Amino acid sequence: MLEHGIEKMKSFLKLIPFIKPQWRLLLISALLAIPLSAIRFSPAPLLKILTDSILIKKDHQALIFLSLGIVGIFILNLPLRFGQAYLARLANERIMRDIREKLFHHYMDLSSSFFSEASVGRLVSRVTNDVFYVSQGTINLIALFRDVLTFIGLFVYAITLNAKLLLLTLVIAPFLTWLGKRSGVLMKGYAFKMQDANGGVYAALQEAFSGFKVIKAFGMEKLAFARFKFKNDEYVNYALKGARVEELGGPSVEVMGAIAAAIVIFVGGNDVIHGKITSGDLVAFFTSFFLMVNPIRNLNDSNMKLNLAGASSDRINETLNLKSEIVEMPNPKVLEVFSKSVEFQKVSFRYGSDQPWIFQNISFSIPKGKSLALVGGSGQGKSTLINLVPRFYDPTDGNISIDGVNLKEFSLKSVRSQVSLVTQDVFLFNDTIYNNVAAGSKDATRDEILNALELAYAMPFIQKFPLGLETIVGDRGQKLSGGERQRVSIARAILKNAPILLLDEATSSLDSESERLVQKALEILMQGRTTLVIAHRLSTIKNVDEILVLSSGKVIESGTHDELMRKTGEYAKFYNLLS
Repeated sequence: MLEHGIEKMKSFLKLIPFIKPQWRLLLISALLAIPLSAIRFSPAPLLKILTDSILIKKDHQALIFLSLGIVGIFILNLPLRFGQAYLARLANERIMRDIREKLFHHYMDLSSSFFSEASVGRLVSRVTNDVFYVSQGTINLIALFRDVLTFIGLFVYAITLNAKLLLLTLVIAPFLTWLGKRSGVLMKGYAFKMQDANGGVYAALQEAFSGFKVIKAFGMEKLAFARFKFKNDEYVNYALKGARVEELGGPSVEVMGAIAAAIVIFVGGNDVIHGKITSGDLVAFFTSFFLMVNPIRNLNDSNMKLNLAGASSDRINETLNLKSEIVEMPNPKVLEVFSKSVEFQKVSFRYGSDQPWIFQNISFSIPKGKSLALVGGSGQGKSTLINLVPRFYDPTDGNISIDGVNLKEFSLKSVRSQVSLVTQDVFLFNDTIYNNVAAGSKDATRDEILNALELAYAMPFIQKFPLGLETIVGDRGQKLSGGERQRVSIARAILKNAPILLLDEATSSLDSESERLVQKALEILMQGRTTLVIAHRLSTIKNVDEILVLSSGKVIESGTHDELMRKTGEYAKFYNLLS
């Protein structure tokens, strides 16, 4: 039991950095538990006075004072109980807020490879369910302190009244100890499984909601439901197992209490009959005993919740201990102004040591203000290659440098401040068009935002909406068409005004009219910027300064559009096939 309790506390101790800022609130709440425990303890001595002094002596005046005193005590209980509970909740809500914020920041600091492998639903579960269970554990620590104080007070009072009766009731102690230990071990095991299964429920929901169009188009509703039902049933199975342990604990404690109460009634009643103790002694002891049962039951409930909280603490700490594969050097340099070139030097990449190479020994240089396009079949790693520039990934071998300095020597923030990214998979917040564009620059004025939208050819469609710039775009911009989303994304990139531009198939999956407008917007965006572009339609990259053709992870051709067409090699084949 002790070892198990120590393990639970070790889990909580790892969360001390979150609990420490709220120590004053928690301390005041704990101190208020002392008078509250005294109030809970008070009925036992008051009943002894009532039985032995007031009723026997028929003292009406004392009876009035006692009655008024009881009312006064419980009137005092109201502000004490409110203050104790509210301060505990206030501290707890702040602790939950800080843990959620820390988890969010930590997730945002992890590398792209983490998110490519992780289940979004399980990540959400850590921030919601696990944090909730930890909060329940924090509140129960205060309740546990209050119940322990109440129990100690009643125990001491009971032993001063009649040590023999108290010792007789302790026959149930070994069973209670075993029950607490056994239920605690079972609950922690079920808690791990239950929370993991709950993460699976979130994952199934996220998968179904994000892919609902495909699910409907291919008639996969039954399959999607079956996947959700499996995860949901798994969660319910573990939740019910935990519930059985939890719900059997309370009644088991009550059965043990009934056995002890029977002993008190028989032995104590016999002592009253033979004049060894007074009726008041027996009533006070009996009251003390029954008042002790509730803290014991609460201790068992607290033990259950602390085990759930301990399991959640372990999962939260496990998450916070995850390290990003993208690491800054100590005291990194700041890339303030990009002035010369971006250079790839024998760059190779694969996702793991046991994985095949995506590409090997890629070398090229893009001078400031020039453009370079990457061409090749699907699976050649073109998107991965441009994702190396903002350090979403790091090369497995080789180096990338900006202005002759290794990219790893700069701070991540300063590198990414120099880069704008426009991809085929546009991300927009579920917010207004205006706020989505403004996200590109926190210091932008309204005129600058409007100018960016004009340059991106976005104003014509925005003006058709009744709310104009205040139109909510929906989750991931679903209320806009593909071309409209893309032009909002381009406006955001124009507003950021970063000197390095990455375009990842920004015109793919668009109809011809949308592609024409988006291409015009991209041409404006590319002016004066150092651009690395991947294009689905090769006709859109005819005017770039250099084209690299990738095949089997290597550069097999390079040159301008006209040069490569004259070679009649792979590029010419691609162009004639796809343009």
